[in-house]
Amino acid sequence: MKTISLILSLFLAITIHAQNGSAKSNKNKTDRFSYSLDGLGPESIVVDVSGLKKSAMAAKAEEWVEEKYGDKKGLNREEDESDKGGKREKLRLEEFTDNAICFGTGADYGCTGLTYIVRLVFEDEEYEFIPTKITYKPEGSKKTVKINFNKSDFHANNGALNSGFENVPSQIEDLLNNLNKSLYFYLIDEEQKTEW
Repeated sequence: MKTISLILSLFLAITIHAQNGSAKSNKNKTDRFSYSLDGLGPESIVVDVSGLKKSAMAAKAEEWVEEKYGDKKGLNREEDESDKGGKREKLRLEEFTDNAICFGTGADYGCTGLTYIVRLVFEDEEYEFIPTKITYKPEGSKKTVKINFNKSDFHANNGALNSGFENVPSQIEDLLNNLNKSLYFYLIDEEQKTEW
C-alpha cells in the first residue's frame, strides 16, 4: 500500500511540475487579445523573450517596423525609468492598415482601414505590447471613429453582436494578435508560425 501511495504521489508531483513548466514555456502562445462586450482585454500582454537584452530588442523592433511598413515614419523611441531599476526602452508605433475591418449589411457592406497606436516597452528578456488607440473612418464619412477599449460599440447590452458588425471584434483581435505574433517571431529570428 505504501508503495502505491508513493508512486501516486510521485506521479502527481511530476504531472503538476510538467503542467507548470509547460504553462510558463507556452506563455507567448496563450496570451491573446480578445474583444467582447466589455471591450478589449487584456490591456496589455507581456511576452517572455529569453536571452535578449532590452536595447537589442528595441533595435530589432525598429528593423521589424522598417521591414513591415517600408519606413519608420510612424515610430517614436523613448526611454523612462523602470520599476526594476535602470531605463526601459519604449517605442510608440502609429500605423495604418487598409481594409482591416468590414461591416454593414446589403448595399451598405464595406471595408475600411484602421489607424492604430501601439506602445512597446522593453525590459531585459521581455517586452510589453500595449494597444493604446484604434480609429477608423466609415465609408463616405469625414468623421473619425475611435474604437472603445472599455465597452464594445459593436455589441448590444445582452452581449449579442449588432447586425452588420458580427465580424468586427474578431478582425480587431486578428490585427492586434497578428502584430504581436509578427514582432515576437522577428525578435527570436524564427519564421512566423501559423498557430499562435
